[in-house]
Amino acid sequence: MKAFVFNDRALERQAGRFVWLELNTDDERNAALQDKLQIEGVPTLFVVDPSDEHVALRHLGSTTLQGLERILDDGAAAVARSATGLGEGLARADALYGAGQYADAAKAYAEVLAAAPAGWPGRSRASLARLDSLNLGKDYEACAGFAREILPAFRTTPSAASVAASGLDCASSLPAESASRKERLASFEAAGREIAKGREVSMPADDRSGLYGTLVGARKDAGDAEGAKALAADWSAFLEAEAAAARAPEERSVFDAHRVAAFLAMARPESAIPFLERAEKERPADPDPPSRLARVYREMKRWDEATAASERALARARGITRINALRSRADLEIARGDEAAARRYLEDALRSARGLPSGKKTDGLVAAILKKIESLEPKAKG
Repeated sequence: MKAFVFNDRALERQAGRFVWLELNTDDERNAALQDKLQIEGVPTLFVVDPSDEHVALRHLGSTTLQGLERILDDGAAAVARSATGLGEGLARADALYGAGQYADAAKAYAEVLAAAPAGWPGRSRASLARLDSLNLGKDYEACAGFAREILPAFRTTPSAASVAASGLDCASSLPAESASRKERLASFEAAGREIAKGREVSMPADDRSGLYGTLVGARKDAGDAEGAKALAADWSAFLEAEAAAARAPEERSVFDAHRVAAFLAMARPESAIPFLERAEKERPADPDPPSRLARVYREMKRWDEATAASERALARARGITRINALRSRADLEIARGDEAAARRYLEDALRSARGLPSGKKTDGLVAAILKKIESLEPKAKG
């Protein structure tokens, strides 16, 4: 969003309507605000009412310039309480979604959509918000069903990849005994492949890439290793073309994490080394490139190079980023068989996590680290 949308000159007309804020979710000082906003993923866009600081509108995921302008207009109307008719119902649904009341929000969006005429301008955003509400509320049966219902209307829009990925994610989350699970997985996979490979519809590159990643994961879950590799090859080709077309290092870096994931899924970790080394030279203070290099070298069992890259990442990282770098270093030590060293890094991560402000994210981080330490217990005692 920062590299491809927020820098568009067309947004200058919006400058005076809002106080613009960016929240660094890796900074522990922001933990309380993250809990208050209930951030489920990044990017998430919020329009906050300054009178009482409630979330008037929330949008999870990327969007285009046109989508962002619609979000801003709807958010401003909700804050001004100037919406009438369908807009008033949409504002009420947005407020429920912003408060994390997902079941109620999904119901409110459904009521608005049922009352709206076919050409209503808010239909697209309301449909996507309802889909997110169902997914976040873990109503996977309804989520998969709604995604299937609306996918035809979105197939030729920039949101096609997002809808297909959400549908596939919800179908994958259905219990194994669900009668509809197999058929819905097959349907969303087929549609997702067509959307991912098609180039006739313009959409955010990270949405298309995210859909590829979801499709690769679905093939892995199905035990189809060769199918996953083939899809990962398509994914990688797309990402390499996007990276080559980037106009600046900041734009190119947007694709680094997914490029690594694609090469790992192809069992070609060595192919990620050149662009990660370049990224580290271009962004010498950023811990991400050496952290990703450490992961790549770990997959290749090049332990000394993995250790050196990990040390560089740890030297640059702060806060939650450093905690995650410590956890990655522990994974490296486990991979080469030194569980005593892994325990030391995990205990360091645990101390740091316990020192963070309390909240949902901190609690989840502490629980994950403790679980990892406990998984080492049997071998350590034996």
